[in-house]
Amino acid sequence: MRILVVASFAESLVRFRLDLLILLRGRGVEVHAAAPNISSDVRQTLEDESVVVHELPLDRNGSNPLRDFGYCGKLCSLVRNTRPDILFCYTLKPVIYGGIAGRFCGVPRVVSMLTGLGSAFSSSERLLVQSTRLVARQILKRSLRYADEVIVQNPDDKKFLLASRYVNQRNVQLVNGSGINLEFFKKRPLPNSFAALMISRLIEEKGVREFAGAAKIVREKYPSARFILVGWPDGADNSISQEEIEAWCGQGLIDFRGRLADVRSVLAEASVVVLPSYYPEGTPRTLLEALATGRAVVTCDMPGCRETVVENENGFLVAPKSAEEVGRSIVKLAENSILLEDMANKSRELAESKFDVKDINEQMFKILLDAE
Repeated sequence: MRILVVASFAESLVRFRLDLLILLRGRGVEVHAAAPNISSDVRQTLEDESVVVHELPLDRNGSNPLRDFGYCGKLCSLVRNTRPDILFCYTLKPVIYGGIAGRFCGVPRVVSMLTGLGSAFSSSERLLVQSTRLVARQILKRSLRYADEVIVQNPDDKKFLLASRYVNQRNVQLVNGSGINLEFFKKRPLPNSFAALMISRLIEEKGVREFAGAAKIVREKYPSARFILVGWPDGADNSISQEEIEAWCGQGLIDFRGRLADVRSVLAEASVVVLPSYYPEGTPRTLLEALATGRAVVTCDMPGCRETVVENENGFLVAPKSAEEVGRSIVKLAENSILLEDMANKSRELAESKFDVKDINEQMFKILLDAE
């Protein structure tokens, strides 16, 4: 049995999928993985687990259809060369073109996973962007019809895709995100000084500006509170500029750490983890890491994000684009150490009961191999 796993972001193969790839290898499946811009570290990690690695060029943020169709051609060539029994694609562009490649090349089983609906379903005031996203949605609808199974990561996405006839009840499967390794992300004691943490790609829809706005609100009342931002620009048109980040740092609002390969140490510094995202998420990985570490969560009442919070139990859900609500929620936690500790414990319990990667990957294995 041979599987080809196709991603748009090479690091996700290690950060989000490594446990699944190890499980597949351990059960006798020959695993191939393809992505663009594979670093030597990622390649070595995968090859150490006997995964065959393929470079597959892709502009994950680009909207040039000719370039994307070129990617589809390269994917078809890779499929013909590797001859997988299962083609497993995740994130938007691999899903769009993977379904087409799988159908065209006669792959016996195609499984597509939408880790959130992503930029194709986010709003924009620019006419060209709207037109490009409309085309992407139409191609996606056709591609999903070629898939034997479509995996989604939250109930809202499943409901939307069914109502919009992208999928049907027979081939759509719901899993609770990518799961979190509870042995790697252990529960940590809360720090002595209060700090709020955000870990995210630095794009507008992730709520980075709302985080900075909340920092201003909270620090007016609690000047010693720290706001730590871990993140990286991804080259998208809606990326937060370096100048804006430097301005926040200059005002003393934000402690910017850039990109971190291992976020466990910075999670240990945090009292609460914040993600004011109004981006169409699957189930945000950073919030799963927060739950496993035992941290209260403040996030938006939006698809994917809301799956990580039981309101007033392990955190707070806030309205999108509201720095004021984010700030008020953080203040509640800064003022009440007993509530903070209780929410921290409830977060870890939620991670254990709902998001354990071992449970998630058993479900994924059965879906991928069509096993009972």
